[in-house]
Amino acid sequence: MTWQILDTNYEQAKIAIIGVGGGGGNTVQHIINSGVEGVEFICANTDAQALSMVQNAKTLKLGKDVTKGLGAGNNPESGRVATEVCREEISELLKSTQMLFIAAGMGGGTGTGGAPVIAKIAKELGILVVGVVTTPFKTEGEKRHNQAKLGITKLMEHVDSLIEIDNEKIFEVFPPETPIDQAFTAVNDVLVNAVKGVANIVLKPSKINVDFADVSAVMSQKGMALMGYGSASGENRAAESIFKALNNPFFDSNEVRNAKGLLVNVCASSNIAQIELKEILQEAQKVSQDGVDAIPGLTIDESFGESISVIIIATGLRRFDLGDFQKPRIFTTTSQLNQPDNPYTDIDSLKKINIQDTLRRFKN
Repeated sequence: MTWQILDTNYEQAKIAIIGVGGGGGNTVQHIINSGVEGVEFICANTDAQALSMVQNAKTLKLGKDVTKGLGAGNNPESGRVATEVCREEISELLKSTQMLFIAAGMGGGTGTGGAPVIAKIAKELGILVVGVVTTPFKTEGEKRHNQAKLGITKLMEHVDSLIEIDNEKIFEVFPPETPIDQAFTAVNDVLVNAVKGVANIVLKPSKINVDFADVSAVMSQKGMALMGYGSASGENRAAESIFKALNNPFFDSNEVRNAKGLLVNVCASSNIAQIELKEILQEAQKVSQDGVDAIPGLTIDESFGESISVIIIATGLRRFDLGDFQKPRIFTTTSQLNQPDNPYTDIDSLKKINIQDTLRRFKN
């Protein structure tokens, strides 16, 4: 794999994220509250009351004559029809957008039925489209799961990449006594980091400037996408941050070695050493196949102080079949690690691992 490092001046791309339905709207609001800059925020919903709670984002009431502002009633067909009748308004909202994130909770009515419609409209406008969705808990029932599966299948027909988060992972990652609000915040943070990582690479001044066309090439590989985030400080901050990014518990479900595209963004203050950047990129390279389309980004932000953060997005991963929806999907970078006695992931404990020895295993 060869890293493409480009130094070009280009007109700043317009990036937008639209939250469809209640779950998607909550995600957008969380991203807004997290301080992501340079992105246009939109919330679209059939539920007028939910839209009235949105702050600092454009809003679109879907199908007001179809659902009367009362929601889609857990019916994806109602969500689809309500969105279809708003084609002109959606096209106007997305005008001049180059890249669109579509956030939705799959399994309900508006997000499940409406997200594929918006994705199709965006593709007709020539926009790069990335879906970021959550799937239901097992306890939500077979009907909701089946609706989610069908919704994801339809969405994937019109997106360039799809990032999927299984809500059931919450029970695997966090101890049972973890407050549910804290767990859901962690899920939303995964999506925040995905949007922030791309926005940093495309919009912020960088020591490694990347052309939007090259980011587009990585993100338009068609299929599932894997996103990992890691942050660390101290003597081994480079090794620890890339280790955490590669072992993010919410993104251990796809074979990263089969990725066709790889986007790596490093954020640090100006004290980052050349050897640290090299180490991060080398470790990312070790878990990738030869010939992968790889784009690095380096954003200098003095607010990071002694910390380094790494965001990795791997794209072009295989599309899962409907029958695979509930099957465990293993992220290959963790398969060679010794499993801890504690089934829950303690991120802070990663600092106690011999990072260098562990990362060397990825090469084999």
